[in-house]
Amino acid sequence: MKETAELWKKYNISSELLKQRLGRTSNLLGEYAEYLVSEYLKGELLTASNASADIQTPNGDFYQVKSRKISSNLTTQLSIIRSWNFDYLAVILFNKKGSVIKGLICSKSISEKYGTYNEHQNGWVISTTNSFLNDKTHIDITNQLRELNNEKPIELEKSLPSSNSIRKSDKTEYSTFNQKEREIDKVDRKLPKWFKNPDFICSRILIIFLELEKKYGSVKYDLLADYCSGMKTFKSNFAQMKNFGEKNHGKVFEQNGSIITLWNPIKEKVILEFDKHYELIKTHYITVGNNVDKLRNYQ
Repeated sequence: MKETAELWKKYNISSELLKQRLGRTSNLLGEYAEYLVSEYLKGELLTASNASADIQTPNGDFYQVKSRKISSNLTTQLSIIRSWNFDYLAVILFNKKGSVIKGLICSKSISEKYGTYNEHQNGWVISTTNSFLNDKTHIDITNQLRELNNEKPIELEKSLPSSNSIRKSDKTEYSTFNQKEREIDKVDRKLPKWFKNPDFICSRILIIFLELEKKYGSVKYDLLADYCSGMKTFKSNFAQMKNFGEKNHGKVFEQNGSIITLWNPIKEKVILEFDKHYELIKTHYITVGNNVDKLRNYQ
């Protein structure tokens, strides 16, 4: 009895300390999962009352986080999704001891395909079936989360029970084909948000480029860098808009030598969205037509 009582006291002390450290609600599993994902994304935790998203990243993306603690079978139901007003779904599965055994980032469009509407709960439920866990469009962040959780990395293809194992050919690697499709999908979703929020750094870089292209016909890197000189993080943000990557802003640029162009697969979409929101952009920057110098001075 004495040992059981001591365990009970230690449990309550630890729970209270963790609650104070996370500083949010008493749902410690969910709060800790959101904490891990926010650390990985270097994002901002939103208020606990936000129904649609839990985290916002510096580039404006919204993430909803779902987590479960499981025993042996990885197939479980995630908690209800009441709104799809976010960009990505992050899923973490813990074992009984709190170790991360699976971490995924899933695009909203793919997540919706796995959601089943539950009329009683007035929302959508996703089950972590084999097909969901092994979907090649997901980004596997298991080892990144394990590192944040002070754990050693694991071989992903050996980390699941045999019935749920992932063949090497099925791992969520950023293959050339999936890479291109993901980037197109990512940019397609982000463009309206960028042009509706012209103060985002990625928005400003893209708008300045488009104005320079209208004015000069072609844009060299040094010219773009000069007009973006007021942005301390121009180089790193431009790189995230030029290169492929799991956590980039979205590939919109190509660079051939010193010449910058729009990436061809999304070129028409960029121009379409830019024209659609141009009146808002023009008003926001107090710029008229090709007078990109005023936009430069806005910085």
